[in-house]
Amino acid sequence: RIAQEFRRIIWNTNLGVYNTIAEGLDELAYSWGKFSSEFKQALMNIRASVLENTEAKRYQLLDKTMDEVLESVQAKMEQYARDLSGPSTTLFYVGVLLPLILIIILPVGSAFSGSPLAQTGVLFFIYDILIPILVIWFAANLLSSRPPTYTPPEIKDTQAGLPPTNTFMVGKSRLSIWAPVLGIIVLGGLFSGYVHFFGLGIGNPDEGNSLFLLRPDKTLENVLGADRKPVDYFDAGGTRESQLLALNYQEETIRDTIATEKAKFFAKAENDVTPYNLIFGLLISLSLAAAVFVELKLREKRKLQLRFMQMESEFKDSLYVLASRLGENKPIEDALRHAQTFLPNNIVSQEVFGKTVDNISMLGMPLENAVFDPAYGSLKNNPSQIISSSMKIAVDSVRLGVQVAARTLISLSRQLGNSERVSKMLTTLIRDITGTMKTVSIYIAPVVLGITTSLQRIVIVTLVSINASDAGNQPQVDLTSTGIPGADSFANSDISSFIKPEVIATLATPGEFLIIVAIYVIELVLIMNYFVTLIEENNPLLAKMNAAKGLPIAVVIFVVTVIISNMMVAGNFG
Repeated sequence: RIAQEFRRIIWNTNLGVYNTIAEGLDELAYSWGKFSSEFKQALMNIRASVLENTEAKRYQLLDKTMDEVLESVQAKMEQYARDLSGPSTTLFYVGVLLPLILIIILPVGSAFSGSPLAQTGVLFFIYDILIPILVIWFAANLLSSRPPTYTPPEIKDTQAGLPPTNTFMVGKSRLSIWAPVLGIIVLGGLFSGYVHFFGLGIGNPDEGNSLFLLRPDKTLENVLGADRKPVDYFDAGGTRESQLLALNYQEETIRDTIATEKAKFFAKAENDVTPYNLIFGLLISLSLAAAVFVELKLREKRKLQLRFMQMESEFKDSLYVLASRLGENKPIEDALRHAQTFLPNNIVSQEVFGKTVDNISMLGMPLENAVFDPAYGSLKNNPSQIISSSMKIAVDSVRLGVQVAARTLISLSRQLGNSERVSKMLTTLIRDITGTMKTVSIYIAPVVLGITTSLQRIVIVTLVSINASDAGNQPQVDLTSTGIPGADSFANSDISSFIKPEVIATLATPGEFLIIVAIYVIELVLIMNYFVTLIEENNPLLAKMNAAKGLPIAVVIFVVTVIISNMMVAGNFG
C-alpha cells in the first residue's frame, strides 16, 4: 500500500498536481496521520532529513526515525498482548460454558413453555451453526486487531520441489494420499461395526464371569426383553396402547402417556440403545483420517516453508558480508562470490548468491536478469517476498554506486533484524494466553462437553419423572394468605402440571444429542486452533496443520469423558 501511495505521488507530481515531491509527502503524511501518528511522524522526519547540511546528520535522523517506528510497533504489540486476556476469557465463555448452560436451560424451558427449543433440529442449529458462527466472528475480530508482523513465505501447489498433488513420498516411492486415508476409514469402520455387535473382550457379554473392556451396544430387543416388554410395546397400535385403551383412556391422553413413558424408559442408562461403540469408533476413525490427510498434504509444503524461512533468517546476516565487500569498493560480483565462500553452510549464499554469480559469469547476464530472469534467475523458484524485495533494493542501489549500495544493505540488514526481533517478541508476549486457549480447545472443552451429554440425560429423566409422578404426592405450599393474585389457584396445583407432556416426546434423544455435541467439539477444536495459530504467527499453512493435529486428541478425550460420565450416571441414576 505504501508503494502504491508513492507511485501516486510521483504520478501526480509529473501531472503538476504537486509542485514537488515534498508536497506529495506532506499530503500523504497528514492523510495517514488519522490512522497512524507514528507513520505521519516518520514521513515528516524523512522530509526533514533532506534539509540537514551533512550526510552524517541525515543518516542519524533516518536511523532515529526507524527506531521510533519500531518502538511504536513494539508498544502496540505489548498493548495487544495485554488486551488478549479479556477476549480469550470471553471466547472460553462463548465456546465452552455457553453450551453447558444451554443444555440445562433448553430442555427445562421447552418442557415448561411448550416451545421446541430442545428438539433435535433446533439443538443442531444452536450448537453446530449458531455458536460456531459466534466463535468464528469473535475470533476473526480478535485477529483483525493483531499488529501486522512477519509473514512466512506462501508455498503454492505449483512450487518446485513439491510432489504431485495428493501424493506423498515414502523413501523414494510415491504414494497417493488417499491410500492411508481410506485405509483408516475402512479399517476403523469395520472395527467399529465389530465392537458395535460383539463388543471388545473375552467371553459371553451376557454372562457375569466375562471380561469386557467395551460391551456390545444395546439394541431395542435387548432392553425391552430385559424388562419383559414386547418389541412393539411403545409402537402405535402396540401393546401399551392396547392396555391403555382397555382402561378407557382418551386418545390424546394415551398419546401423551406413551410418549412420556417411552422418553423416561429410554433415557435411563440401562435402557439406552444409542450405538455408542459405533459412533465413537467412527468419530475417532474420521478425525484420525482427516488429520492424516492434512498432515500428508501439507507436510512437504511445511518443510519447504521452513527451508525458505531459514534462508530469510540467514539473509539478514549475509547482507553484512555483502555490504563489507561493497564498502571496499569491490564490484557486486566479487561481493556475492565472497559471501558464497565466506558462508558456505548457508542455504541463501549457495542458492541465491552462488547462482547469481554463475548466471553473471557463465551466461553473461546483467545483475538484474541474473537475479530476476523468469527462466534462469536465482530467485526463479523462491517464494520469499523478503528476499525478493531485498534483492530488488540491492540491484537498484548498486546502480547508484557501491558506497550507496553498502550503506543501503547495512540499513536493510538492520531493519530485517529488528523486524524479526519484534515478531518474536509478539509471540513471546502472547504465548501464555494462546497456550491457555489451545489447552481449553483441545483438553478442557472436550471434557466439559462430554460431561454435558450425561447432564442432558439427567435433565430429561428428571423432567419425565416429575411429569409422570402423582400430583397428589407433590408437596403443597400455602400461598393463599400471601395476597398474591392467583395464589389460590397456584397453591392447588403441583409443578408437574406446568410441564407439557407433548413436548417431552420431542426432546432430542441421548444419541441425537451425542452426535450434535460431537460435531460441535470438532468445529470448536478446528476453529480455536486455527485462529490461535494465526494470532501467534500469521501462517495459514501452520494453522491448518495445528488444527488437524489437535482434532484426534480432542475427539479421543471427548469419547473417554462420555464413557466415564455415562458409567457414573448409570451407577447413580440408573
